[in-house]
Amino acid sequence: MIKQTTPDLDFTDLLDSLNETRTELLPEHFQKAAQLSQSIPLSQQRWQVYLCALGVLGFEEWLKQRVDDLEVDIDLASIWQPAYANLFSAASNIRVGKFKICLLTASNFTNEHSVPFAVFNIPDFAAHFYVLMQVNEEQNQVEISGFINYEQFCNYQASTQASAKLQINPDWTYNIPQTWFNPDANTLLLNLRCLDANAIQLPVATSAIENDIKLLQQKLIKLKSQLQTRHLWELLTIPEAKILLSNPDLINWIYKISSTSPLHLLINVG
Repeated sequence: MIKQTTPDLDFTDLLDSLNETRTELLPEHFQKAAQLSQSIPLSQQRWQVYLCALGVLGFEEWLKQRVDDLEVDIDLASIWQPAYANLFSAASNIRVGKFKICLLTASNFTNEHSVPFAVFNIPDFAAHFYVLMQVNEEQNQVEISGFINYEQFCNYQASTQASAKLQINPDWTYNIPQTWFNPDANTLLLNLRCLDANAIQLPVATSAIENDIKLLQQKLIKLKSQLQTRHLWELLTIPEAKILLSNPDLINWIYKISSTSPLHLLINVG
């Protein structure tokens, strides 16, 4: 009787092959993410935008592999609009069926995650589900690390003692614990397939006071020379940020100024 031998099997590779939340990134994904990052004026912001773009493309690929009965549209995601990506690195306004999805990305797994406050507090960017993507660029992979819906976030905030509620940080982010995210990606798929989108009520946009907008415009004009080199969170208060992030015209104006070369500005002034 001849005893057959089997090749050595790497246990880590076996676990990875069984991980249904992990997706391989393709060369064209890296190219598209890199191209987007080059349109971001602030060099400090480019890496986060790059990772977020990879997370969006990986999420779309993952959904295509797992389901074929859900319509996915990532084209209108905020991350593909440089004026918005220059201000916060999250991908709002992804559509999966009738649901709005916001993708959050990280390159390292931690106990808490820095998330732009805008995706919860600004109605234009709020989502039914927030999906946390772990991006491993070196291994050409992304992985779903968890999800939370809008009402769950609000309930966590409401049920927490006032002294322990999440506060908006000076850099316009929340530090959200990993424990708030449901790690089961299959539950996310079940919700996307079976839940009625109306079951999760999203906030409704309200118009800012005209005088507040004018005051912010005046302040931004005075700060014009600093918009190319500094984050806006270093220059504006959080109430001012809420006005700004609810005003597409101001966002686009800031991007135009930020993207103009110093030489061009000098010529214009001359």
